[in-house]
Amino acid sequence: MLDALRRLVLGSDVRRIDVSMLIIEALVLLLILAEFIWRVSDACQERRVKKQDRQRLLSQLATLSPTENAEFKRWVLENGGNPTSDEKLIALHRKLPYMISRDFTGVCIVEEHKPFLQKWAKGNEGGKPSQR
Repeated sequence: MLDALRRLVLGSDVRRIDVSMLIIEALVLLLILAEFIWRVSDACQERRVKKQDRQRLLSQLATLSPTENAEFKRWVLENGGNPTSDEKLIALHRKLPYMISRDFTGVCIVEEHKPFLQKWAKGNEGGKPSQR
């Protein structure tokens, strides 16, 4: 590629195949650049969506009373959010619809939110929700 560019710039013997190859190589480089830009924009959008989701979860957690908060933390830390038929936790389903799913066995924490909620519960065992 560099040899063909040198011949093109210096005006010496430029063959048609050299020009054709330069065009093809430039198009390939443009495709690689376009894919890189696409992936960076996707990564930024995923990060933004994840941050918005985390903020939504924290705002829902802020609506809990201190007793509900303690009960929810206990469930997350001790039981891992696995299915339960505890009436207090079933009542929390109405306040935390994005975090808790309900089926015929009771309620459980949605799988995609378990790591965040476990981190949240460990991070503020003695107070209000952390804003991380």
